[in-house]
Amino acid sequence: MDDDAYGVITAMTLGEKTALSKEVKDSFSRVGASHILALSGLHLMIIYSVITLVIGWHRYRIVTQATLVLAIWAFALLTGLSTSVVRSAFMISIYALLSLGYRERMSVNTLAFVAIVLLVVNPLAMYDLGFQLSFLSVLGILLIHPLINNLLKADVQQQHRWLSSVWGLVTVSIAAQMSTAPLVAYHFGRFSCWFLLSNFIVVPMAWLVLNVALLCIVFSWWSWAFSGLTAILAWLATAMNHALGWVAQLPCSSIEGIDLSAVQVYLIYIIIACSYVAISLRYPAARRSG
Repeated sequence: MDDDAYGVITAMTLGEKTALSKEVKDSFSRVGASHILALSGLHLMIIYSVITLVIGWHRYRIVTQATLVLAIWAFALLTGLSTSVVRSAFMISIYALLSLGYRERMSVNTLAFVAIVLLVVNPLAMYDLGFQLSFLSVLGILLIHPLINNLLKADVQQQHRWLSSVWGLVTVSIAAQMSTAPLVAYHFGRFSCWFLLSNFIVVPMAWLVLNVALLCIVFSWWSWAFSGLTAILAWLATAMNHALGWVAQLPCSSIEGIDLSAVQVYLIYIIIACSYVAISLRYPAARRSG
């Protein structure tokens, strides 16, 4: 296993970034895939989905959801209870709790509740960039995603499930990018032009990497299986590095040197908010209740 692959694996599974080279960090940043290197809701939701697939058959929903929440917090403890992981674990815990009542599992109200609780515990989190980006991305997915998703008619999505899955990834990526791009440009002076292509690479591969990593833990007692799984894990990480490196070399992979003032960022978000309200009033059926 080469150093770059090892660095990516440790960052994605344990949140340890010291082994990441500057070249890998820059490559991921240029294509808008840095979020995959930081433990976040995406990683925990993948773990949540895998465990749900394994024990979701249990007829006692309380037992199932309690096991899922305990597993998520055990992973959070394993990774050192970083701010981003605690935030994501708490949101997933609320998500699991709401599922017991068969209610809408995530809404703007739920997101606001999580934010309020975290800010009461740690008011200074408001000034943390990770806190701001994570909540903005989820807010964008909750509000903007339904508007974009409805551009493709529901009956078409029902008839072509593969098209619905691809379209869903596109609309979620656009929604998250729209809600976070101004803040990213303000802090880093960069806009990733190929974020859609990079998400089509990193999201499926992150799912594979985390699943294989979990299998490595399960079969750690069996040396033959463990060796084979670690080889697969190294190959996946290397392939992802090469794929994103190729995307980073594409023409206009990112716009550099963006210089926005705080006032300009506020104005951009006001424009986005006004556009959302206008479209929601024009197409009320597309608006998600919250």
